[in-house]
Amino acid sequence: MFNTYLSTFYHFLFLIILIICWLFNLPFLILFLFFSYIGILLLFRRSSSSYQEEPAFKRGVLFSPVNGKITKVTKNTTLDGSEVPHTEVKMIIHPWNETGIYLPISSEIQDFFLSGNKGLFRYFKKLPKNLNYKNLDKLSLTLRNVDSDMIRMDFIRCILGSLPEIFVMPGDRGKQQANIGHFPLGGTVYLYLPDKYEILITELEQITAGETLIAGVNPID
Repeated sequence: MFNTYLSTFYHFLFLIILIICWLFNLPFLILFLFFSYIGILLLFRRSSSSYQEEPAFKRGVLFSPVNGKITKVTKNTTLDGSEVPHTEVKMIIHPWNETGIYLPISSEIQDFFLSGNKGLFRYFKKLPKNLNYKNLDKLSLTLRNVDSDMIRMDFIRCILGSLPEIFVMPGDRGKQQANIGHFPLGGTVYLYLPDKYEILITELEQITAGETLIAGVNPID
């Protein structure tokens, strides 16, 4: 069986239901449950890829934290609580993508918090007029690297999904590409980087978590 983000409880529950259906001689229901279970395993699959460590190459670069697609890159964005100009990278995770969340850079978890209560359909190109960014149901995660750069990721709940499950707490430290959670059924992700980082991807580019280079420190800085 391949790795998934489902807890042992759900596997055990499926087994119990399957046994009950077998005892009551319900072959069609057993078949339906079996294929449903396979579909759920695929949706909640967990990547088992191991990435080679190259410290000299990785220093100063950010990898994609998720699988999906880049939809927009906006420079000189104002971020709440910071006077430093940022670059905003908007990404969407399709429901069929592996939904793990990975550290884009070796860093410490500075803070994370929940805010808002409105879901956002991930395929909207623009924010609907009846919504504003502050009201969106999201989890915001702030990272601090060894150079004291603050990097923030906002995970916006899709109306057809849920908020991310995070496996870390403020003060925890992790290596670049480490799996720190997952985003059930995907959604929208906003990555905020200080302007010192040079963006290395383009809009509509497909991205792979832990492999696609998102940005690097500009050599002139």
